[in-house]
Amino acid sequence: MEETVIFTLEDKFKYPFTAQARDHIRKLNFSIDDLALPIGRTVLSLAKKRILDAIRREPFAKAEPKDIDLEIGLLSFPTSIIILAQVSDERLVRVFAIYESKKVRNFLEEENTRKIVYIARNGLGWDIRSGSRKFNLAIRFHYYLTYQPEYLGSWKLVNKVLHDGYVLITRHELIRLIEEFSKRYIIKACNEARISRLPESLSIAIEEISREWASVRAKYELPKILSRVDENEVYPPCIINLLNLVRRGENIPHSGRFALATFMLNIGKSVDEVIDLFRTMPDFDENKTRYQVEHLAGLRGSRIKYSTFKCLNMKSLGLCVKDCKDIKHPLQYFYRKIGRKYGSKKTNV
Repeated sequence: MEETVIFTLEDKFKYPFTAQARDHIRKLNFSIDDLALPIGRTVLSLAKKRILDAIRREPFAKAEPKDIDLEIGLLSFPTSIIILAQVSDERLVRVFAIYESKKVRNFLEEENTRKIVYIARNGLGWDIRSGSRKFNLAIRFHYYLTYQPEYLGSWKLVNKVLHDGYVLITRHELIRLIEEFSKRYIIKACNEARISRLPESLSIAIEEISREWASVRAKYELPKILSRVDENEVYPPCIINLLNLVRRGENIPHSGRFALATFMLNIGKSVDEVIDLFRTMPDFDENKTRYQVEHLAGLRGSRIKYSTFKCLNMKSLGLCVKDCKDIKHPLQYFYRKIGRKYGSKKTNV
């Protein structure tokens, strides 16, 4: 595949984690002391906006600044990393990383395949080749395994075509791999960007972000809706594991969200209680989540209330974490435990 691609300053602005963008930033020789200058104040303002857009879950179209100097916009990326590193809140870092990575995916979906391959090959250093008719791309298996966004379903290596050390992938899968790279890049950068000396302008920005985050952080916390029973005693290990991932703000796969939501609905939790479970998700959208949960509850669409996956399906999806003897369904586990604890085979919780 010929690499006749021109990587512009606008591209570097959109993909600031690439080698070309990072090299451009280094050549600008911009330091934290420059944040006190007029140009630095503009950079700092854009950096704060990037973080606030992620916290407020602004639509990407609204989040993208219009008519800005692209070099100033590019500098706002490492500046936002520095701010986040000093705020030092793991959940905020994850919220920002997922928001920015989804923005990257949004950009990539509008690019032609040649540009996407160029970014992966020249911007990230990945070994990419042409593939087959169905899977038009192939990536060296090391890079696939390193940035695999999920470990179940079609993403499992056992379900991929492996040829001569390369995994055959689609254009969409390559976009997802780059999205995952950008998310991990941000998280790693935030963990390494601690600085000992803070100029006043930067300290003020850090305080502003800290206050804003403190005012909304509770929305990302898991409400205590499980007060009547000890979940560790009655919930199956697979559901407890999903709940723990949610509590940590992990971006669990759609199959995991389906399993958790349908389990909760089937043990008697309300739609609102199930929606509250997912408020910890960095990409939480209340309207979208409500629509999906109401659909699973049988209040929309086909009006069929969905059950959660059987244990066999949970295993095939990579959601099973322990072999529960004589159990074929997570709900069977729950009702058996409830029966032993409360003396009933099926109890409304």
